[in-house]
Amino acid sequence: MLAGLLGFVLGPLGLLYTSTLLALGSWILVLLAWPYLVGAEWRMWGLRAAAAGLGFWWAEYRPPLNGWPRLLMTLDRPGKRKALLAGLGLLAATSALSRVVTYTRTSSPVMLPTIAPGEVVRVRLRFDPARSVQRGTLVVYQLPSSGGRALSRVVGLAGDRIELRRGLLFVNGQPSDDPARIEVLRAAQCLDERLVLNNQARLGHSGAVQVPTGHVFVLADNRADLYADSRSFGPVPLEQVVGLVQPRRQSRALKAEQCRLEGSP
Repeated sequence: MLAGLLGFVLGPLGLLYTSTLLALGSWILVLLAWPYLVGAEWRMWGLRAAAAGLGFWWAEYRPPLNGWPRLLMTLDRPGKRKALLAGLGLLAATSALSRVVTYTRTSSPVMLPTIAPGEVVRVRLRFDPARSVQRGTLVVYQLPSSGGRALSRVVGLAGDRIELRRGLLFVNGQPSDDPARIEVLRAAQCLDERLVLNNQARLGHSGAVQVPTGHVFVLADNRADLYADSRSFGPVPLEQVVGLVQPRRQSRALKAEQCRLEGSP
């Protein structure tokens, strides 16, 4: 019973009480399944229940390990000291991985049609901004005003002249939007040509805005509503870019009601 309780409360770490081999295997499976668990509370409860059932079953009906490699048999019952060391190792490995890559579930239509609300995206946290941040890169960055974080597309680098005309992006005087993405937005009436900031590269600027050194210009893919991006607060310092995002899919079909924030007309 204790084995099941520890599995439910601590997940793979709780399984160390039963078997280090079982805990290691469960930890690897959780890592592989993590993109499907993020932000889904019922799945996390399901994971806890599965760990509890696995711990109870292993403790009560331990499968025979005869003929298994000696290392695996040792890992099954390593003793308290080795189990503690294994637990610390799992915690250290988890902490190290969380500093390199993480997953997050989006909640806003800001990046439609590229990323839908509720979609889980992979965010790389270790990167060289000078090399990795280019035009078209999807980034997570700190908002200058609130200190919160937002997701947008980098559309301009240092020295670029950015302009918006009727919702369309021009960089150094040249059209720079992905035609397929714009076609999807137009078909769903998700490109508001009358929106003031869809005709200004920055709040209060009627012409082009030049991106200063050490900054990038970020812009939402969705142009149906006013979303937090460089149109409202200007270019973002590179040091405030905290992650690189890799979308899973290309532009998808939309409906007009998907494109706006709740409460927008």
